[in-house]
Amino acid sequence: MRLCLGSLGICFFFLIICCIFILIPDPARAQFPDLVVRVNDTSVSIGQDQVIIPVSMSNYADTIAGFLLTLDNDRPDLLDLANGVLDTTGTLVSGWQVIYKSSYGTTGIQITAIANATHPPYVSGIAYPQVGEIPLVKIVTDISTDSLLSVPQIATIEIIKEYQYFNFSDPNGKSIGLAYDTILDTSYYNCLEWEVTPGGDTVCNDWEEVPEPPADTTVIGPKYINHHLDTSMVYMLDGEIIFPPRTSCQFMGDANDDGVINILDVTYMINYLYRGASSPPLPDQADVNCSCQLNILDATCILSYIYSIPPYCSFCSCQDHQNICGD
Repeated sequence: MRLCLGSLGICFFFLIICCIFILIPDPARAQFPDLVVRVNDTSVSIGQDQVIIPVSMSNYADTIAGFLLTLDNDRPDLLDLANGVLDTTGTLVSGWQVIYKSSYGTTGIQITAIANATHPPYVSGIAYPQVGEIPLVKIVTDISTDSLLSVPQIATIEIIKEYQYFNFSDPNGKSIGLAYDTILDTSYYNCLEWEVTPGGDTVCNDWEEVPEPPADTTVIGPKYINHHLDTSMVYMLDGEIIFPPRTSCQFMGDANDDGVINILDVTYMINYLYRGASSPPLPDQADVNCSCQLNILDATCILSYIYSIPPYCSFCSCQDHQNICGD
């Protein structure tokens, strides 16, 4: 007791400090979102025909009973998102009564999903909190490029961040994260037809709105404008589809690595050997005779192969090139 009284000033100081820490808002907590929708980054494997793009959701606000999600693709030359197929197997919307996709321009898609339509059985929405461990939905789509790439490429799948194209709602149809600006709006009215009632009151039977005074009546009230998504409460994260480069021989004789063997490969070799053009993207598949060096014999061999010109030349295989030249 004596110690507490003797240290009263110190105790009071620490009490004030504790109160300050309790009362000061945590910036991280204040900015913690109600909803996070993310297109997961995905890597394409060599030789893969299709790619699965998972879309995940973390939700801390309310049950999700419907949504509109719009995605666009900046590299349609690599990925055919516009013709993608929705896969709900093992997703959060599995069993929902309405889920379909429509086009967004020529490169994107819109996904519309509703847990319950007008008929039974009742399907519950997605309860919260939901931390994104199970995909919201999966998109299966084709790879557009005909040949494998000699350098890495990235296609960005963008979430369209406008309320007309992005809307997640609760079971009552209330949008999560939808905000609007309010202003005080002043309107002016003039009466066109006055009437005096039997009780002596004067009332207006017809009126018109005028842009400015003088006016018989002035009304000041709130006006709601500029509907928008509150990006402090709703986070939308784009995803990247990563296309790795092919670094080894795949199509022997395809000197320019465009996926076909034709006269352009011979032209490419001539330009490289005699006109200072850049070297073939994958030199091993241009070295068709497995001599471990590029020369006119390779160009001649490719030409003989294309047009069946004797003396006939047979390509060695990619495996032979690896065994002989050690690449």
